[in-house]
Amino acid sequence: MVSLQKRLQNLDPQLGPKRNRKESFSLNDCLSLVVDAYRAKALRHDVSIDLVFKPRRQSALKTVKACVIQVVQNLLENSFFWLTTKRRKFDTDQADRAIDIVVLGRRGLLKISDNGPGIAPENKERIFKEFYTTRKSGGGRGLGLYIARELLELYGGTIELSDEIVNENGRLNTFIIDFSAMKDDSNE
Repeated sequence: MVSLQKRLQNLDPQLGPKRNRKESFSLNDCLSLVVDAYRAKALRHDVSIDLVFKPRRQSALKTVKACVIQVVQNLLENSFFWLTTKRRKFDTDQADRAIDIVVLGRRGLLKISDNGPGIAPENKERIFKEFYTTRKSGGGRGLGLYIARELLELYGGTIELSDEIVNENGRLNTFIIDFSAMKDDSNE
């Protein structure tokens, strides 16, 4: 029931007249709400989610809250897919499956990474193209990252796959979202 309540709270800004309205809100509170909605799923799939705020003080954004929620949900869904695929394929002697989310509030940056198989460096930009997917047939439509980038660009943000942070196989595994153009400095 708690998980359902959290998901319904996430849906509220995505429905009705509030859907496309810019508002001031706490990025920390918004991310906490989204992550809390995924806690039950994480428990079911044996995935840890670590949300860290640097610094701990609140970061305020002025944008469409539903945009932020949708982007983070798309990234979390991708992480869960690849972490559970990794589990099925390589279940023996695997490290704990983990998703790390770090908010660098002063700079308006969000980093989301996981310890799944990662993305080949040659696909760094290709993954943001509509209908591009590396999943097997029926595993996805190739729209999640495309939608995330389009939403962020619509409201002044950016998303990229960091080529500086790689996993043990030399594959890319960290998305960086820049909310700095959306910051509401009047509330900080």
